[in-house]
Amino acid sequence: DLWGMSEVLNDAALKAVELAAGDGENADFNRILGETGSADRLGIVYNSNRLNLIRSTQLTNIGSGNQRAPLVAEFLDRQSNQRFLFMVNHLARGNNALRHQQATLLNQWVGQQN
Repeated sequence: DLWGMSEVLNDAALKAVELAAGDGENADFNRILGETGSADRLGIVYNSNRLNLIRSTQLTNIGSGNQRAPLVAEFLDRQSNQRFLFMVNHLARGNNALRHQQATLLNQWVGQQN
């Protein structure tokens, strides 16, 4: 019902995943595409029959430009009435110092969530 994707080329590529996810599932899947990372983006595909999207955002203080900003979506599970955050990220694999900085910032962000 919920997929996180990294290294997504563009909206057309994520739409193909959205359509494939719903094939034979009797469900309506939707997508959220991150805006950072140029042709190497983050995305979320979710079953909108089960999950109500409350909001989505990008943590641009952690990544921008060629570095993908973590993509966060808040959902309400219609079956359990549980609200939750779902986050997709892709840390800078080629830059050890930047990767550790990103991880530290993510850890701080997580600590601020309830």
